[in-house]
Amino acid sequence: MKINKKYIKTLNTALLINGDTLNELPKMESNIIDSCLIDPPYGIGFLGKEWDNFSPKAIEEKVFHHQKIDNKKQSGRSSSMHAGSYDLSLAGARGFQDWCFLWAKELIRVIKPGGHVLCFCSTRMYHRLTVALEEAGFEIRDTLSWNFGSGFPKSKNVALVIDKIMGCPNRGHAIATASTYQVSTGKPLPPGEDLPRYESKTKESKGWNDFGTALKPAMELICLARKPLNEKTVAKNILKWGTGSLNIDGCRIKDESSKELQGRWPANTIFDEEAGKVLDLQSKTNPSRFFYCPKPNNKEKNAGLEGMPKVRRDLRDEKATGVMSKKSVQPQQNSHPTIKPVTLLRYLVRLITPPNGVVLDCFMGSGTCGIATYLEGFKYIGIELEKEYYEIAKKRIQHYINNKKIA
Repeated sequence: MKINKKYIKTLNTALLINGDTLNELPKMESNIIDSCLIDPPYGIGFLGKEWDNFSPKAIEEKVFHHQKIDNKKQSGRSSSMHAGSYDLSLAGARGFQDWCFLWAKELIRVIKPGGHVLCFCSTRMYHRLTVALEEAGFEIRDTLSWNFGSGFPKSKNVALVIDKIMGCPNRGHAIATASTYQVSTGKPLPPGEDLPRYESKTKESKGWNDFGTALKPAMELICLARKPLNEKTVAKNILKWGTGSLNIDGCRIKDESSKELQGRWPANTIFDEEAGKVLDLQSKTNPSRFFYCPKPNNKEKNAGLEGMPKVRRDLRDEKATGVMSKKSVQPQQNSHPTIKPVTLLRYLVRLITPPNGVVLDCFMGSGTCGIATYLEGFKYIGIELEKEYYEIAKKRIQHYINNKKIA
């Protein structure tokens, strides 16, 4: 389907496409999109999902099947053929970056000069995503952080691992963890009860009881990028294209305790409910009211999906790593594992989109950005590779349209 200026003018509310972004973006006319809010795969092999797989075979399919990279122009990129599924190697990281570069260079073509992009990524691969956007031609304007208190730590106790390789038959399993669930058993920790620290079972592990391998994840980064202006000033660019600025006053945060009558100036930090409460306890001015957004509840995730079968959203293949309790992840209709809050995406899409703008989301997932865009009164184009998520997105977005629901 060819998407051009004429089609954009006739677009009523939303266009949803079930297809590969690398195939669908080239079908779009240049300079027709006002803004872009995306949450692409993070390149970390998340829960063993195929769409976040950057193994050598997957890289060949995702990158070289669509377009071979000119190594003379992109030095060192051929090493992506050897990329692993988040294997921490330089080659593995370049594989993810190569893939990001391919869709980013199409994205910069379809977006209007001065148009902004907000792109989520993990802290581990954010630098690769940002470099890909920059190499594609975008200006990196800022980095936003969404801070939350419910991350799942994947640290290993060093002493316990040493005891294991030393052949210690009974290492125990109830050791302290940063999560509300015990990693080794998947069972919830007793409320209000502190578990004892792990005690070494062999002389080789003594002194390593307090050491682990990772921090608890409590933040996702969001890259704010902009396609370069093609006029000498922002004002002239806005007069020609309608893009180039941020909706500052539209994103001010109202706070009765603040002396600023217009509300607080939007900044580059956002908190979820748990992180906000912790910060509120440390200040009399309630700083979390600057940038506050709770994580989505089950009602929000599954709205419009009544009648669909319930499934666990963390189903993985045999190669997946990590432990997640069946008790901690209950089956639900929305099977997407990384659902963002509608409130958060409304705030972000409002920040970067001009009046009557068209928002592109080329990694639609379960459609939260489409819901946010509708509620903010913008037009929406969403692209999703996975048929399962595409069908979920259609039902969720249509639910809000049918009910004229205001989040």
